[in-house]
Amino acid sequence: MKAHTLYFLVFYLFILGKVTAQGFVEKDVTGNWIVTEVTSTKANNETQLKVVAGFKNSTFIFNADHSFILQTQDKSIYMTMLARQLLKAQWQFTDATDEVSIGTPQNHFSILKIQLEHKGDSTLFNLEESGIGLVVQKK
Repeated sequence: MKAHTLYFLVFYLFILGKVTAQGFVEKDVTGNWIVTEVTSTKANNETQLKVVAGFKNSTFIFNADHSFILQTQDKSIYMTMLARQLLKAQWQFTDATDEVSIGTPQNHFSILKIQLEHKGDSTLFNLEESGIGLVVQKK
């Protein structure tokens, strides 16, 4: 009798974890994501503020073939440099950590790291190491 109870408890916890999990899967990432708001930043100097401004109203495009495009109307030197680094960039998704790494196999996908997060009804892209948080909406 105890064995049945234990099996039921393990099964219940497994199902509960699957139902309440709010993680992402790779197919969720694929598509066009429009930045609607910059939510947080550690920007404390003019250069960082210009980078933050460059992400406003930008679009992150994660293609099904794993190519990546960052579209922005900002023509500042900082966004131009980032766009140049991202030419021919690819993306890969790590489902265990809900993290997207952008770059090339040669640079070990190290140009940009994005931690994905659900926050209420919103989706956030937290740009690691920069302290920039972006509210995004899938188009």
